[in-house]
Amino acid sequence: MNAIFLYSDAPGNGRIISKIEIIRTRLEEIFNYVNIAKASDLSELDKLAKTACFEYDVLVFAGGDGTFNRIVNVISKEEKRPIIGYIPSGTLNDFGKNFGIDRHITKSLNIIKKGKIQEFDIGIINNQTYFAFVAAIGTFSEISYATKRKRIKTFGRMAYYMNAVKDAVIPRSFEVKITIDGKTNQHRVPFLMLLNSKYVGGFPVNLKNALDDGKFDVYLTKPGLFNGLLNYLFLKRRTSYYRVDEVIINPVINTPWCIDGEEGPMGEIHIRLINKHLRIYTNK
Repeated sequence: MNAIFLYSDAPGNGRIISKIEIIRTRLEEIFNYVNIAKASDLSELDKLAKTACFEYDVLVFAGGDGTFNRIVNVISKEEKRPIIGYIPSGTLNDFGKNFGIDRHITKSLNIIKKGKIQEFDIGIINNQTYFAFVAAIGTFSEISYATKRKRIKTFGRMAYYMNAVKDAVIPRSFEVKITIDGKTNQHRVPFLMLLNSKYVGGFPVNLKNALDDGKFDVYLTKPGLFNGLLNYLFLKRRTSYYRVDEVIINPVINTPWCIDGEEGPMGEIHIRLINKHLRIYTNK
């Protein structure tokens, strides 16, 4: 098998750049051929990821949840898709945790060496935007992309939690319509999340979730103390819940969706699940 290791000099990747030769050596022990490629900007990252679909069996890359989302959006469009090898370098590492992959470079490389592969589901929004683990809107959903990089560099994940405290103390809710199999239900919520993940915001939220079962979990939290956060985390019996493979969600709120931690579209979205579309080296 041949592989490409893709990385960038984006903020947060400093420790990866200092370990490039170690990564190269380890990967060359695993694969017949290894190419090390540095992306100088996002367009080059996309180009290299697309090239991997045609020229390589395995795409190993370093980055955070946002980078993971970007790679997913590139390779999901292609008929031939390489196996993913992931070396997390982000602050929260929500998606990597689903597969037992932490931010320790050596441990991440050992997972690739073990060779255990898992297929996983992804979602597609309005037939154009793919995502791997979460689509969310409402209170708390803007934190991941709105928190300033300088604060993250200084405070780490605490920068996110400080913004979460601000969101928690200002009451907020909105109407949302959920359409499943032609039937529409209406709810009033402070936030909602559509998940294909065990972790969100660094917290374990559904450890029993399977990432390859052909279903999404949709959580609609009722308004309450701390904008429904306690209802969601501790009183799940008060939370509306659906399991779907396709859904139309129309929120009456003038803010963007959060898609895998990145700013997404606004307004009504049509989400469809693609079962076992991608493969990744896993420790689970």
